[in-house]
Amino acid sequence: MHILVTRPEADAAETASRLMARGHRLSLAPMIEPEFLAPALNLEQAGALAVTSRNGVRGITLHPQRSALLRLPLFAVGPATGALARDAGFANVIEGPKGARELVLLIAQRARKVVGTIVHLAGDEPAFDLASALCRAGIPAQAEVVYRMRPASRLPADTAALFRAGAFDAVLLMSPRTAEIFVTLIKEGGLTEAALRPCYICLSPRDAEPLKALGDVRTAVAARPHFDEILALVDHLSSSSGT
Repeated sequence: MHILVTRPEADAAETASRLMARGHRLSLAPMIEPEFLAPALNLEQAGALAVTSRNGVRGITLHPQRSALLRLPLFAVGPATGALARDAGFANVIEGPKGARELVLLIAQRARKVVGTIVHLAGDEPAFDLASALCRAGIPAQAEVVYRMRPASRLPADTAALFRAGAFDAVLLMSPRTAEIFVTLIKEGGLTEAALRPCYICLSPRDAEPLKALGDVRTAVAARPHFDEILALVDHLSSSSGT
């Protein structure tokens, strides 16, 4: 199949390599890209850090308080984020499940061993408010924004041309915001009719919601919000289409 990957460039490379290993053709058109910030972080009461995306780790790589941050325990969502945190220099990484909501349960189980506040290194528009969820569970927590996501202003010309030619069999959407930006750019590019051809492979039902603005599109939603489930969907679509 010919699949359009809409993830940010830093994450798209791994996605593309796994899909190409399955024999698929890939095109890349990131809908959002991270812009890393360097805010002065309030770490006076910090007992541990938490990250719910790899950008949370990337956001402190060049941060002026990096040394102080690396000394703290880090709760990381999923093995990929955990591995990146260890590569960044964190010595004490507590690796949780692949979902942010599940990370709350892990932190709650370990909360007695943490003296101080859990500091969530977050983006400007997190899909899940980890700090609020922790506070509701009686665990002191605060969010610190270390990156923001900048939307693409237009579809790449080659991507638009491939849509017009009916070249894409599937489009991969991994977040609601990505889907919203994608729909906006498709409409602005006059590609609504062309965008009805592919199947949209979504990580969660929320990712599929914005697609309703395009009309009667075909969607396939992962059973769980894990990339392995996305691969399973791709395999199923590929075998059923004979592509």
